[in-house]
Amino acid sequence: MDKQSKFQKLKNLLRKESFYVVLFVCLCVIASAAAISIRKAKENSNPPVAENSQDLPININNSGGTNKIDNAEQVKNTQETKNQTNKGTTGKTQNVSSTSSVQFVKPLDGTLLRKFTYGVSLVKVDTNKYDSIKGIDIAGKVGSTVVAAADGVVDEIGNEDGDLSGWYVVIKHSNGLKSKYANLDSDIKVKKNDKVTQGSVIGKVGDTAKKLTNKEEGDHLQFQIIDSKGEQVDPLKYITLKSK
Repeated sequence: MDKQSKFQKLKNLLRKESFYVVLFVCLCVIASAAAISIRKAKENSNPPVAENSQDLPININNSGGTNKIDNAEQVKNTQETKNQTNKGTTGKTQNVSSTSSVQFVKPLDGTLLRKFTYGVSLVKVDTNKYDSIKGIDIAGKVGSTVVAAADGVVDEIGNEDGDLSGWYVVIKHSNGLKSKYANLDSDIKVKKNDKVTQGSVIGKVGDTAKKLTNKEEGDHLQFQIIDSKGEQVDPLKYITLKSK
């Protein structure tokens, strides 16, 4: 009877111990599975940096242990950007220059009769009178054709302005300069706001000036160049004439 009781107790003890062993094993399996799942989840949410950055040049600095973008590559890229910018800027500058640069031709096929003296010296306009005369005079017979010295727009047409220079035409050019043609015949060939091209006829040499008339100086065209500030400029800086 005692032997059976002891055997029964041992049997019950083994049953309890087996239960705890099985429970421990199950917990270990569950913990391992959870750890593996968590690690896989982290790997999926944080892919290796190298895969996304394989096109980026990296220079390993062994002394500091820090990854740096290759300085030479940075300088190269920066220089290429500057070159492209400069190239684009140069192209724009050239376009502006070609627009603002205006070439002039002689408005009359003649020789230089009076050089530019305005603001420098006085010109004898009468027996006992000297005056400051604008522009230059180009020799040409009355009726000779006068043409536009450059492309532009007719800015003004008139007669007897402050210069007493008779009939005149003023043409405004794209670079801000203006050219003035005076002592013209009254038969003007253009109208205000007309667009004219270089060499197009605007009138004829006349005898309408009241100062330095044809009688005093000979048949001529008075020609002026005026800058954007309204100042007189020597026309011989823009055209070439032979002296009479």
